[in-house]
Amino acid sequence: PVFFRTPRAVAELAYQEGLELKKAGDLGKAITQLKLAADQGHVSAQNSLAWALATSKVKELRDGPTSVAYAEKAVAVDRTYNVLDTYAAALACKGEFSRAGEIQGEAIRLLNAAKNLSPNQRQALIGGFEARLKLYRAGQAYVE
Repeated sequence: PVFFRTPRAVAELAYQEGLELKKAGDLGKAITQLKLAADQGHVSAQNSLAWALATSKVKELRDGPTSVAYAEKAVAVDRTYNVLDTYAAALACKGEFSRAGEIQGEAIRLLNAAKNLSPNQRQALIGGFEARLKLYRAGQAYVE
């Protein structure tokens, strides 16, 4: 049989492979796959790529300007607490701590207002969001 791969299907496959590679600890290859998907307009891949480039514990993989560029693409389509959290991390990686704090504050407000979360889910997330806000206010980037 002949399989037709639409650009959307290729992007989704690359995104899923990127997530699996990241889980397996191969961040370099994960970034390559996430970039492939992100460049096809896959918003979740843009967000995941921006997060990886902003927060990688491997200093050589961190790239603030590129991270900000992908985070801005994701935010333009999906201005939710998790995407804003990524955008703030990207800004902090680039050294824009004041703006990172503003964006993180917005992410926290949206997280607190989210109707799709149970109190337990919200509580599980809020600590990390607030800890990152403190880092940005102290002029520090977040690294996983």
